[in-house]
Amino acid sequence: MNGLPFSFVCPKSRLGEVIQFLDEPTAGLLSALILAKFLGRRRADPNSRPVPWRRQQWMYGNWRHGVYFKVKQGSTELSGSYQNPPLSGSWGDFPYHPPMNPVRIGCVKYLNTLPLVQGLGSWRDASVVSAVPAKLIDLLMDTGPQGVDLALCSVIDAARATQPVTLLPVGMIGCDGPTLTVRVFSDRPVDQIARLWADTDSHTSVALASIILHARAGVGGRTVPVTDFDARERISARGDSTHLADTFPDRDGWPPALLLIGDKVVTDAPPRELYPHELDLGAAWKDLTGLPFVYALWMCRAGDETRPEVRAAADILDRARRHNATRADWLVASAAPQRRWPTELAATYVGELLRYDVGERERDAVGEFLRRAADLGIAPRVEPKWADME
Repeated sequence: MNGLPFSFVCPKSRLGEVIQFLDEPTAGLLSALILAKFLGRRRADPNSRPVPWRRQQWMYGNWRHGVYFKVKQGSTELSGSYQNPPLSGSWGDFPYHPPMNPVRIGCVKYLNTLPLVQGLGSWRDASVVSAVPAKLIDLLMDTGPQGVDLALCSVIDAARATQPVTLLPVGMIGCDGPTLTVRVFSDRPVDQIARLWADTDSHTSVALASIILHARAGVGGRTVPVTDFDARERISARGDSTHLADTFPDRDGWPPALLLIGDKVVTDAPPRELYPHELDLGAAWKDLTGLPFVYALWMCRAGDETRPEVRAAADILDRARRHNATRADWLVASAAPQRRWPTELAATYVGELLRYDVGERERDAVGEFLRRAADLGIAPRVEPKWADME
């Protein structure tokens, strides 16, 4: 596309929203055209301080072109030569059309989701709804005012959802080996676990644990029964609200074998002396299949991927992920202390262990996981449907 002419039409009040999700070369080109258009008409004091649009959201980026501006009213049309196409998506095919209707986006606000969701709060055509992973699929299935249009759902819910969903390849939470925050803790060797108490926050991690434990039992191995477990309160979630301190008084309520996910693996870890055996499920999946693992993906209800507002939201999610990748160090440094993570460990976790881009191997991994889950009767047999984002 280099050298092709383009035109750009956008309300001036929204220019900051658009530019914060462009890649650096494109943002620099667009900013230069805007300055030529507006500052060229008026004498600007070269020593004056630039006024950024929504400074707290997009001045953090390391923009090599270093151009910041603010336009107050009306709209503008710019033209020029398109020399630096965006990395992907439809942003290079200007004009830009804002979403016609506000969209609601469901997500998780763990440390590991910040590279996907940081900055979305500044987008005025969307509202962000936070929930634990296990609750997001219910919000996506809800077509009423409390529901959401897109959500970062557990992968297993693509098969269990009450209506079909479409997977959006614009971001994921995954790994290609150890995960760190999806772990089985046990007081005996893992292949001897008789029952697993499982953190209720994630559906996918529970299914993955069942697959791994079944595989480790060998040919004809049994399926380990799973009991839901509220890790924060150490309460059995079987419906009777049994406090496990009564069941395991000598262990202060900690069960013999426990699946734990999320930040609490680091910030509220169970007593190490009770659990001499641990298993990282990301590493175990890689050993079993040779594939990466995908815990959560952006999804929408099947058919909604063609709605203009949902497609525009998917483009924004793609841009947010790419932009946040350029400032990952800042994200970790600012967020880790608030979440009681050691900064160095958080940097390793987000920057080295986790994966956020959806490629062919990740698609294969989703299909393999859903196939194995269906083989064990954990979920219905469903072929994943992916949106075409070209």
